[in-house]
Amino acid sequence: MRRQKMNRLNRAHPPAACGLCAKRATSHEVAFVKTTGGKSVSAAPDSLEQIQRKLSNDNLADLLELWSAEQGRAKKRDLELIAAALPFSPQQRLRVLDLCCGPGDVGRAIRSRFPKSRIDCVDRDAFLISICIGVNCREGISGNAFLRDLSSKAWLRELPREYDVVATANALHWFKPRRAAALFGEVFQRLRPGGVFVFAEPASAEKRLASGFAEWKAREPARYSRENWERFWSRANELLGYDHTRQLGPRDPGRIDDRMSVPGWIKLLKNSGFEPIDVLLRDADEVILAGAKPRKFSPSSRRVLAGKRIGRRKFLPARQH
Repeated sequence: MRRQKMNRLNRAHPPAACGLCAKRATSHEVAFVKTTGGKSVSAAPDSLEQIQRKLSNDNLADLLELWSAEQGRAKKRDLELIAAALPFSPQQRLRVLDLCCGPGDVGRAIRSRFPKSRIDCVDRDAFLISICIGVNCREGISGNAFLRDLSSKAWLRELPREYDVVATANALHWFKPRRAAALFGEVFQRLRPGGVFVFAEPASAEKRLASGFAEWKAREPARYSRENWERFWSRANELLGYDHTRQLGPRDPGRIDDRMSVPGWIKLLKNSGFEPIDVLLRDADEVILAGAKPRKFSPSSRRVLAGKRIGRRKFLPARQH
């Protein structure tokens, strides 16, 4: 198996169906965890390899069950929709990138519908991507795992250039609007013509509609509960032997959070050149959107891309209050 070039902080792990299953992971010291605000926090006590050794099959099953509860009942529906909406034959051999993969449930949902697919995964969190690697190995899913911080463009190094699908859930809102806009463009460049970017993210109502929407939302069942969050991370910390949540640092007050409206997310897709774009689902908490990279660029797409090259357009959504 061809070994990719690696450095001390960013290593691309071998394909999950090959050496990774035999070795669990190559040695990788996590020297720091960088928040989206650019601040470094204390070093994680364990290397990626040490974390993976602590995750037996029984532990993985326990963590996945707790993660599923933490993500809420609607997550299963969301994942099924993300996979079902992809405009490809189930027999196609798709190259998929599970962006900010966490434990990898988005990639596995896509592979359940497209069983010949290869699923690459990228995340900055050594613990969560260790769950992803372990479960994907157990299920015989091929692909590479990349431990990367997406707060800078360096995360793209050594990733393939022509994915059929890039998918993510509940990750992009952790970034500041400017960085999110850049990420959309980076995803666009990594998709082949005809490829699809699909994501689920928190979304607010437009200002004029916010009051009535908030009243309706307050009557809807809550998607998340603090208790389920605590159960998952308490079990994780118990297995790891340290408080992993402290490694992530404080939440950046400038991040998108739930302040981006649906038109704001659509604008990010449009400004990056995606067309067509569709809203697949909108509920009280989140929106699921998909955009395709055109097979042939329309005049409007050419204008967008030309504007990006010469810096004459602004690509930031309006801040939602």
